[in-house]
Amino acid sequence: MLKNWADMPPEDAIQLLDAKFPDENVRSYAVKRISLLSDDELALYMLQFTQALMYEEYHCSPLSEMLIERSLKNPYVVGAVFYWGLKSNLYAKVSYERYYVLLEQFLMLCGRYLEEVWIQA
Repeated sequence: MLKNWADMPPEDAIQLLDAKFPDENVRSYAVKRISLLSDDELALYMLQFTQALMYEEYHCSPLSEMLIERSLKNPYVVGAVFYWGLKSNLYAKVSYERYYVLLEQFLMLCGRYLEEVWIQA
């Protein structure tokens, strides 16, 4: 049992990004905890994170900002998985705008990594 919320393991905080928790403060707290994950761990859970982006109130959110920031810091581990997570969600009309905006933002900021993305795509 947790002594307080600050003791929540980052892996457990992922559940706070579900649609059941729309409160901005809860979601911000979850992002703070999740940001403690290593790049490899973040990449491992990227499917859940990219899906959770749909439950954010706005395109620009603490979750999207953290994912883009970490993707830019380590494009080969985090960025590649983030790119494909966003790209794979462009198929649905309801989520297209959200994922397109975030994908465009990532690609505009990724610098030299963009050349490698085009080779992969």
